[in-house]
Amino acid sequence: MENFDMPINNGSTLIELHRNFWEQARDGQGIIHLPADDIVTLRIINRSPEPWRNAHVTLHYDSHGYTDTQSVTINALAPGESTDVNIPLANYPIINPEKATNVTIGELSIEVSSDSPQEICSSRYRITFSYAP
Repeated sequence: MENFDMPINNGSTLIELHRNFWEQARDGQGIIHLPADDIVTLRIINRSPEPWRNAHVTLHYDSHGYTDTQSVTINALAPGESTDVNIPLANYPIINPEKATNVTIGELSIEVSSDSPQEICSSRYRITFSYAP
């Protein structure tokens, strides 16, 4: 989100899983685990003149009744420093019991927060998994 002229406080990405992928990748229960090398990298940059402390990323996932919430602690960041948080999508099983047309089958919400006084731009992000036959 850092390439926007005016930072926004949220954003999203849509990942569509087409019928061919679904049929090949699902297990016997209608669940897909994405490949281990499908990773989202969240880059966090401290653009303020003050150190950034006590920060964490909360990952909340929901797919047709399966929910999971995890928190990742971010090391202190000096002014100008950055850190990357890798999020392996294989950790989030995608469930599509109905195989309906163009339905949302999972959402991963990502939120960055801190007790530091700095304003956090783009603090929320969502990845939506959609079934698109």
